[in-house]
Amino acid sequence: MATRQTATGELALPGSVQEQGLGDPITLDTPWTGLIVDRSFFDDERYAPYRQDGNVSVPFWLQPHTYYRGAAWFQRTIDIPSAWAGRRIVLHLERVHWESTLWVDERRMGSEISLSTPHRYDLGELPAGPHVLTLRVDNRTVVDVGPNAHSISDHTQGNWNGVVGDLRLEALAPVTVRRITVVPDVARRAARVRIDLASDAWGIGRGSVTVTARPYNRRNGPVLDRSAPGEHRLGGSGPAENGPAENAPDRDAPDDRDAKVTVSYDSQGDSELLDRPRNLAERGMTSGGGHLDVDLPLGSGARTWDEFDPALYELSVELSATVRGVEHQHTSRTTFGLREIGTEGTQITVNGRPTFLRGTLESCVWPLTGYPPTDVEPWRRVLRICRAHGLNLVRFHSWCPPEAAFTAADLEGFYLQAEGPVWANQGAGLGEGRPVDRYLYEETDRILDTYGNHPSFIAMAHGNEPGGRDVEFLSTWVAHYRRKDPRRLYTTAAGWPAVIENDFDNLPDPRLHQWQDGLASRLNARAPETQSDHSSIVGPHPRPVVSHEIGQWCAYPDFAETAKYTGLMQARNHAIFADFLRAGGMSGQAEQFLHASGRLQLLCYKEEVEAALRTPGFAGFHLLGLNDFPGQGTALVGFSTPSGTRSPTPRPRSSPGSAGPSFPWPACPNTSSPPTRT
Repeated sequence: MATRQTATGELALPGSVQEQGLGDPITLDTPWTGLIVDRSFFDDERYAPYRQDGNVSVPFWLQPHTYYRGAAWFQRTIDIPSAWAGRRIVLHLERVHWESTLWVDERRMGSEISLSTPHRYDLGELPAGPHVLTLRVDNRTVVDVGPNAHSISDHTQGNWNGVVGDLRLEALAPVTVRRITVVPDVARRAARVRIDLASDAWGIGRGSVTVTARPYNRRNGPVLDRSAPGEHRLGGSGPAENGPAENAPDRDAPDDRDAKVTVSYDSQGDSELLDRPRNLAERGMTSGGGHLDVDLPLGSGARTWDEFDPALYELSVELSATVRGVEHQHTSRTTFGLREIGTEGTQITVNGRPTFLRGTLESCVWPLTGYPPTDVEPWRRVLRICRAHGLNLVRFHSWCPPEAAFTAADLEGFYLQAEGPVWANQGAGLGEGRPVDRYLYEETDRILDTYGNHPSFIAMAHGNEPGGRDVEFLSTWVAHYRRKDPRRLYTTAAGWPAVIENDFDNLPDPRLHQWQDGLASRLNARAPETQSDHSSIVGPHPRPVVSHEIGQWCAYPDFAETAKYTGLMQARNHAIFADFLRAGGMSGQAEQFLHASGRLQLLCYKEEVEAALRTPGFAGFHLLGLNDFPGQGTALVGFSTPSGTRSPTPRPRSSPGSAGPSFPWPACPNTSSPPTRT
């Protein structure tokens, strides 16, 4: 079923059609994207008042004002300036949900289906003057990545339709820098830079490439504008990547000198190094492109990047090329850090130092808009909240964030585990020859090509908890990408399977409460103590183990939060729970229930985290969430709510205070008697 609606006014991009009022009212037949396990809402008499036409309220996730599923059409006229003559025009669309198709003056330019990276359309050379762009965006399922994948599901961000990030036209020279890949070498205080060139100019090409790395500190300020001269933004201000100097890290680099290498080349294979000898693996540029490999020493005083000192470099590549007597110039920039991630026995190392990962999930829950931000500051704020709770890593559950999240993590010194947009379970599966198999490889390539230089990007999994013939398929996937791009650690998935190809295993075993443990779980069956750890699991394991989604300790709803859902997504589930409490004559006890359950939750999390920290050789943990999870029937597992402010609000639940780079606690022998059960 698709929405059929015609807008008579203008729609703003960036943005989604739902937040601008388009869509159908919520009904019992709304075609949600997401598995509803408990379907009692549809027949239980308690829910009868919430099933009324025109006033449907669902209890299993946050509810948008309207629901739009299907194709949305956007059209506008652009004016190509005469100064762009001879240049190749590219349309850049950041964060599209899901499939886009583009026409220029009724000529179809193609389709893109990435959920993780920008959609880019090469329009070729366009004559000066007006042209009509027609864009079709369809949010129906294109590839079965799993109905609960946080990249598409109503359990989390919602199935929105639109383009919500940077929209721009780029006017590119016939010869350009297509991609920069930076591979840090910490031991040598150097970087190996691969420069992929693109050319649509036929004929012999000669020119030079200058590679410069500049320390990225308060005095210089962040220089993150990847725009090229001759760009035109189509809507909004785009990502706030050119922040003021005060957005930069506070610490100045000890050595502010630029590292610089210039090389020349020609398409016949002759090359001359304009500086001292460098490693050029390939010396050629023909029609269609080529690549250059440049070794860039950074100096003995170059600082490394980690959570304690996130020293960054801006790297610029200036290309000057002459083809058939015509000179072309292009400059491209990226940022990187001198960071090396590895393993040593059962521990993960950053720049050779054992590092304990203290992570939480980011499940793409942004109630004000229904979609994640594409500017840097909201992400910096989220990461600072995580650090205030003692954490140093964010895992993106079955989705990959936009560029702004990686940029924020680079600046803040925060580690990220990105994932493909896949939770192939509960009806979907991997390794069975379905389209999702190919799509995963395509998305992984796009993610690594787009975000791979970010030092914060230390780990990648294909997605979450797979089904199907996952072991063989994902073993091959891990082995392939470990060879292709060894700048980060790879694991098959969050949850399972553990295979020898993994750099580390992300397993559910090292946690205090397993699925269906009930009263047999450690915290229920044994008296409180400070001795237990996960040595029996971690000790014999051949690789580092990071525990999967620990915690999951719930507290009672904070009904005062309901009014804070002032955007697209409404907390009607909380309103239902409040009604049930009122019907039971206990609404006056809501605050007491919140305080009591919150205190118990705090104690459970404290012991959960401390058991992980006192386990010798343990690599780290991922909390299920620092924030409450609004989907899957409503899981209030966090210390804060996913209200529109995205910050912990005053409430009796607070951080256990047990996480952090260092934290002392006594390992006291257990002298108490076990509880007596009757």
